[in-house]
Amino acid sequence: MDNYPVVKQHAYITKLGQLVAKSTPLSDEDREFLSGSLIEIGSGVDARQALGVKNKRGGTTLERQRELSNRDQLAMSWIAAATAKEDGGLGLTLDGAIDLLHKNDSLKVFGITEDTIRKYWNNRPKQRKRDVQLD
Repeated sequence: MDNYPVVKQHAYITKLGQLVAKSTPLSDEDREFLSGSLIEIGSGVDARQALGVKNKRGGTTLERQRELSNRDQLAMSWIAAATAKEDGGLGLTLDGAIDLLHKNDSLKVFGITEDTIRKYWNNRPKQRKRDVQLD
């Protein structure tokens, strides 16, 4: 999700809303963001801009960012499962898992290339989990 800033900001705002709804104390940073955004909105600033969820002109829409984020998470979780040595994993190496996807034309399902999935795996260690929660 790190590469999808609007999705990340929406998730942050949702988390803040849940904390407020549960009357959970906010961190100083969260309280500052929320109060500042609400003051800006009350002063007439566009809400999307004040909350940091406004796309730049020509930017990827929120829905498309969610789709891409979900696709990336699914691909990464498949690789994590294929490389796992226990709990039903295939025990493959990263190259072996990618080769298996390529041989079965499964990369077409994800819509990404071998090099891209390898780059994601190497650059996104936080997403190397078999269990994922999609947006």
